[in-house]
Amino acid sequence: MDKDTIAVNAIAPGASKTDFRGGAVRENPEMNKAIALQTALGRVDVPNDISGAIAKRFLI
Repeated sequence: MDKDTIAVNAIAPGASKTDFRGGAVRENPEMNKAIALQTALGRVDVPNDISGAIAKRFLI
């Protein structure tokens, strides 16, 4: 890379069933359903959906 090249590594998952915001997505069935209707998988992400990608890209 030359001096003006910028490289960015990022993973940007959608809403996940985690403790983020006090588990708002995980604990709220209405929010869960609304988000699921807008996703390709038809459901809210779970942490294991992206953990492999993170491990392969950033840890190996």
